[in-house]
Amino acid sequence: MGALTKADMAERLNEELGLNKREAKEMVELFFEEIRQSLEKNQSVKLSGFGNFDLRDTMGKTKKGIGSWEP
Repeated sequence: MGALTKADMAERLNEELGLNKREAKEMVELFFEEIRQSLEKNQSVKLSGFGNFDLRDTMGKTKKGIGSWEP
């Protein structure tokens, strides 16, 4: 069982919505860029049915979202 990638998401948009591959890739990139920018502005990101994301300072490290750490 592999991991879901941005390329997989773009392919699904291509298949399900009929977007061309360039448009589908751009939509996925814009989606994640919007999340990143919101987190940089210390805004919470709430995706109903999926999860909530925010930045937290924990023991000198910044935690982004679920389970990823940055020094």
